[in-house]
Amino acid sequence: MAFNSTGVVVTDFVDIKAIKIIENEGFNVCVINDKLNAAGNDILVNDYGCLVHPDMKQTSIDKIKNVFGVPVHRGTIADLNTVGMAAVVTNKGILCHPKASDEEKHVLEKVFDVPVMIGTVNHGSPVIGSGLVANTKGALIGSLTTGIEMGRIEEALGFL
Repeated sequence: MAFNSTGVVVTDFVDIKAIKIIENEGFNVCVINDKLNAAGNDILVNDYGCLVHPDMKQTSIDKIKNVFGVPVHRGTIADLNTVGMAAVVTNKGILCHPKASDEEKHVLEKVFDVPVMIGTVNHGSPVIGSGLVANTKGALIGSLTTGIEMGRIEEALGFL
């Protein structure tokens, strides 16, 4: 899944019970039917913007734009199409793959309207989304994440 303060995007193998639970928490739910069926890996979103896998269908993008209420852009991070794995964004900042190009970082700043920093998780993994989940109130990190990485996460996502 991918979500911001307004809505949640899930893929079509979600069950009705899960949708009802999400809706009961006050979120709009969008179910997409796309060959790209790992929403959390393929969508990066905050309350200001959204970046999606460049091969996502336009019909899915239209639904995503509607549920999140933000502009949606196609793009890559560090030449990776799975943008939700290559970075984590909140309404205060973004931590992204250390090989993100300067051009990609500039696009991220414009799309999400937050400062961009590079870093790693889980003792050097550049795939940020594999070891970090965060919002503006806090984060859950992988158990192998080092103290230096934690400091970078705190700085990048505005927890300091």
